Amino acid sequence: MIYKYKNLTVNVTTMNPNWVENTGETVMTLPCAFIIELIEYSCNFAEFFLHYEEDFDNIDEAITFFKNLNEDVEVRNPDAIISVYEYCLDNEDREFNFDVETENISWVIHDILHAIHDAGGCTIYVASEIEKERILKSLEITKEQFPNELPDYEFLENLETSFYDRFKEHIYI
Repeated sequence: MIYKYKNLTVNVTTMNPNWVENTGETVMTLPCAFIIELIEYSCNFAEFFLHYEEDFDNIDEAITFFKNLNEDVEVRNPDAIISVYEYCLDNEDREFNFDVETENISWVIHDILHAIHDAGGCTIYVASEIEKERILKSLEITKEQFPNELPDYEFLENLETSFYDRFKEHIYI
């Protein structure tokens, strides 16, 4: 399925929930050339990708590695994914298209909401009340735009448990 928001088009494939290690797990596939662009132009990405498969001593080593890698890269770090969305939304004169694999499309919407409201420069701010708001809004948008993709009870139960484990509060979905 496809989720479109402004200049972002996200091709979403849902993974089997039995393969998901963590609630909200998402894998974004990026071409190396785009990773090089991110590293060169954004403070967030140097840190995310300086430790990709090995530690690089500097940005130039990382760029050389990705130039020679010559294959798409799977990004699993949630902050990196949110930062990719933020970067794209900040470059509204360009169109971006990504492949993402996740447990439920609501996680893509959730991450884009963080990029819109909670990411700035090199920081993504998330407190319990903000995370709760993003989760509930992403589920609302899922219900409106993707009614056949609504999460099942087990998904919501895992979401509630993981939220409580992280913030010691309940969402009460």
